[in-house]
Amino acid sequence: MAARPGPRVTVAAALVVAAALTLSASLLAACAPARPQAATSQAEAPPESRRVDLAFCSQLLCVLPFEVAKNRGFFAAEGLDVNLIYMKGGPVAVNALVGGSVHFISASMEAVLQAVDQGRDLVLLNSTAHLPLFALVTSPDRASEIQSVADLQGRRVGVGNLGTADHALAQYLVTRHGLNPERVEFVPLGPNIFEALRRGQVDAAMVQEPALTLIGAEGGRILVNLMKTDEAERWLGGRYQHMGLVTRPDVLVDQADTARRMVRALGRAMEFIHQNPGAEIVRYVPADLVPGGDPAVLAGILDRVKQDLYGDGGRADPDAVARVVNVLHQAGLVQRLDRLDPGRIVDDRFVPGGGR
Repeated sequence: MAARPGPRVTVAAALVVAAALTLSASLLAACAPARPQAATSQAEAPPESRRVDLAFCSQLLCVLPFEVAKNRGFFAAEGLDVNLIYMKGGPVAVNALVGGSVHFISASMEAVLQAVDQGRDLVLLNSTAHLPLFALVTSPDRASEIQSVADLQGRRVGVGNLGTADHALAQYLVTRHGLNPERVEFVPLGPNIFEALRRGQVDAAMVQEPALTLIGAEGGRILVNLMKTDEAERWLGGRYQHMGLVTRPDVLVDQADTARRMVRALGRAMEFIHQNPGAEIVRYVPADLVPGGDPAVLAGILDRVKQDLYGDGGRADPDAVARVVNVLHQAGLVQRLDRLDPGRIVDDRFVPGGGR
């Protein structure tokens, strides 16, 4: 349950052909919920509509700014007809961008940096989540005996997969608590982390929302919640760039105006998220993203996390990118630090206050 339940569109291959993208748009239109009236001014004629395919990984809190930008009408107000394509994980979205099937994606910074480490040229245009969307929590039946991360030696810790963002962060947290990562068994569980954790098949796990809320309700102990600013500062040293709008440098040669419009629409979406209660934000979230079909659950989650995760106009912080590089390097997942200069990867020219 760490990943978003039931993605509406699945792209099985890394390189998505144009026909598949067109089909994705049709399917999305067919099953999309009724949307409230877009927030546009009748006095202003929208610019000429421009079609954009945007791919990203299927995780609840990651997709929120994009769904709000689409369903609240912020993309449309910028003259953009944005087709949101749900992928099975950040690396698949990155491969689609690298292969040219799409020109814009949002994927975990870990997946983006690993591609850059392998010689790909990618740039981050803004930030849509500047903290990791993960927490380390015990199973309910281990809560009494595992009081802190230091108690995980010799234990089984669930992660989505080995070599992924949550695995790297788990290794980093274990090291920060004085343990040897080799003395902890990291178990890849894919999308079944919540059930495995709830049943005690692992002693602890890295989870996202809504799994964190649900496992906490059953008695799991939260050891570290990196979705909180104070805990990210304590264990990571500050903000940690997690998600944002990513493209290739060559795309900006011909589509700089499109990128500018997308960044502006996402900025409005994050401002809307900041300024409104969860119950209002949920109105712009497709029904199949709502945990258990209960909008109140998602609304409560948003009220707890939105101020920490989203905001500041969407500007990407190079220092936050550098922290991701550090975690990946310590985990042995990137090597070419000369390529991973945050000043080279962050291109914030379209964000208010950006300078490049």
